[in-house]
Amino acid sequence: MSRCTPRANKDAIKVPAQQRIACQEDGLGKVIAFIFVVSMFLAFVQEVFESVMAWYRDTMAWLSETATYLAGFWPF
Repeated sequence: MSRCTPRANKDAIKVPAQQRIACQEDGLGKVIAFIFVVSMFLAFVQEVFESVMAWYRDTMAWLSETATYLAGFWPF
């Protein structure tokens, strides 16, 4: 069982103030860790998106240049 949750009846067990503060700090730490993990995931998604978009733009530029080069060989 967690040290933050009393075992039985809440009225029968008095939780010291220091333990309540420690429990609140544990909760705050979990929230901060969750925000950090979510922000790192979003940063990863952004990097992947930017990489794919750069690859797409470079591919389109290469295809355009290749088509222009090959069209130069047409006799018309």
